[in-house]
Amino acid sequence: MDLGAAESSRQAGSPTDPTEELVGVLAARTANEGAPAKAVAEIGRRRENGRTPIGLYRLSEVLARPSDSGGEVSASVEALTDDPELIVEVVRRYPCALLDIATPAGLARTLEAVLMDGKRVLVSGTDAETLRLVRRALPDTAADLCLDEALPLSDSEQRELRSLLITATPARRARLEQALPESEQLPSTEEVARLCREAGGECGPAADAAETPETVGPAMLVPELVGSLEPPRLSTLRTAATRCVTALDAVDAEDDEDTPWSREALSGVVFGSGRTALTNLLRRTADVVQTADKLRDAGDQMAVTGEISDEEQELLRDYANFLDSGGRSRSYFRSARQRAVEPVLGKLRLEAPVQDASVIRQALTFIELVKAMREVGDLGGKLGVPPPTDVPTVDALHKQLVRIKDAGLKAEELRREVQFAHPASPVRVMALADMASIETVARTIVECSDTERLTDARNQLSALADGMVRATPGPTGPEVDALVRALRQHSLPKYREALPRLAAALRERVDQRRMVELLDRLRERAPGLARRWAQAAEERRSPGTVRFMETDALLGALPEADTADLVVLLDAGALGMEHLLVAAAAPRVLAVAGGFASTEPPNPATPPETVLDALRRAGVPVIVAADDQSKPAEPTEPAMPVVPAQREIPTQETIHSSAS
Repeated sequence: MDLGAAESSRQAGSPTDPTEELVGVLAARTANEGAPAKAVAEIGRRRENGRTPIGLYRLSEVLARPSDSGGEVSASVEALTDDPELIVEVVRRYPCALLDIATPAGLARTLEAVLMDGKRVLVSGTDAETLRLVRRALPDTAADLCLDEALPLSDSEQRELRSLLITATPARRARLEQALPESEQLPSTEEVARLCREAGGECGPAADAAETPETVGPAMLVPELVGSLEPPRLSTLRTAATRCVTALDAVDAEDDEDTPWSREALSGVVFGSGRTALTNLLRRTADVVQTADKLRDAGDQMAVTGEISDEEQELLRDYANFLDSGGRSRSYFRSARQRAVEPVLGKLRLEAPVQDASVIRQALTFIELVKAMREVGDLGGKLGVPPPTDVPTVDALHKQLVRIKDAGLKAEELRREVQFAHPASPVRVMALADMASIETVARTIVECSDTERLTDARNQLSALADGMVRATPGPTGPEVDALVRALRQHSLPKYREALPRLAAALRERVDQRRMVELLDRLRERAPGLARRWAQAAEERRSPGTVRFMETDALLGALPEADTADLVVLLDAGALGMEHLLVAAAAPRVLAVAGGFASTEPPNPATPPETVLDALRRAGVPVIVAADDQSKPAEPTEPAMPVVPAQREIPTQETIHSSAS
């Protein structure tokens, strides 16, 4: 609620509270005893507790407006109208207004319009007969809204009931006759998700609509794929997944525990450019193993020091051929071939002297082995393979490379099977973009494709659906049907989508029960009001209430905050300014200029300044009821049409209007 400039200045830390000055001025006009004095005391207590009435802030703002005529009556907005809705609009827009009306019937029509707008109204006057006249003039549609005693509902409960009535729908009213399971009777989302996965049901995205099969982990969609396959196709897919898992386990079992490299090499073979490097490395390691087998034990009797060039290897071959053709190794009178090859033989560090060509040929094989070992190290670097240090290491490396090649073939086979398993497969082959995804999918397929497990999970989901049907006998809402259908279809997304709808249905049932409870309590003490509120709710309207109180009774016992929206003060032209303290009862004040008493009181005392004088000086809007034929006050400026064709409310400017 906008409290205006006065409240804003108070919240901003202004040293002067505008309501304090206002109450001080009004208190100075009251007697030491009486209802106004009690109102001043009560307002003081509320101010001390930080509960200054809102109406006083708004009234202080109205009275503090600068006057355009040096203390004389300010120019005010005057409108001549026979439309109560115009008065309702003024009440909505202005905290204070004056109503010039001459008959109780005219005021009753105004009150009816204000009540239909949902306002809680206090009609106050000094004459009890005047209050009775206005009340008797109320039409039957508004008579039920009159309150003579305290209602069995608190003000907060009244607001709650009015809100529940106006928001009621046929669907919400039907909730009381529907059987809905409570939240604790529903299987948990985690349990349904587990069973749907095991049953091969739909486990795709549901909580977040932005998720797609491309963004969800492929393993989450495998159960849905498995559940959509025919037995022969499922058997083929399971076989491929089993082979892939077995091949991967074999690779991991023989990997280097200190520096594992096999998985990285496998990923490069399947998804990178490592296939050619793997093929070359396999060939070279096989050559090393075969060469080592030819040497047998001779390799332990020789070693190579330094580099042996191709020319030197050719000298060794020529010398071996020389020995094979009958030549001999001599200590004296050595041949030219022996003298040429002796520097090369010195690099071989043979444990025994060269007697025949077999030793030379074994040395050549050993040289080729050393060269092949170096090539293996170079080729292995492209796959991240650590360089081998000896022949047994090369042998182990060759066997591991064979396993890696086999695992790569099995992984590619699984990708093909997944891609062509089903035309509407939720698992996209592009989602299997790394070995971790392939392994996860393979293991999930092996786990989910167990026939006994599938059957058991589907039976459990059916049992949950049957249990929900038994727990909700009688007519049920569409939310329950959606839950049961989701369980029978093994669909986790549909189950998740149905849960919020059921929660909303349960809230509607709670709201409807609360509305019925409050309406029954109200009907016990105020059956007419309960009937009127219920009827208006069907028209999407929430009428207010009206109480008639004498002014002394109202000031002597100010109602609590937020129990009234508008105070209608009768006979404002005869009431002293101190009666503006009624603003403490509601945020808005509508002052009626005259009273409706049939006889004037004897020797009436005229106060020095009346409520009417104070409000006219402040320039509040003045509305003259056209059907009363009462003459408005003389305007200080030329008259203008007061009700334009657009039915706009005049602004708080110096505009004077009269009837067109």
